[in-house]
Amino acid sequence: MHPELVDELTHKMKVTLTYVHGYASLLPLAGEVNEEQSRYVEKILKGVAQLTEMIRELETQAGLIPEED
Repeated sequence: MHPELVDELTHKMKVTLTYVHGYASLLPLAGEVNEEQSRYVEKILKGVAQLTEMIRELETQAGLIPEED
């Protein structure tokens, strides 16, 4: 893998996920959220967490961050 390319791509992905996480977290604060909408917000936040973990694994494999014990 090319560490520079992985670093650039993962950075852009993390920035985008930060926006998605932030806006999804704000949705319940914008007003009353029904049960279905609350489930959608939870799915979004779960997806962000899963993608964040995948990015971390990619960075580890590329040697950009040390492996956790």
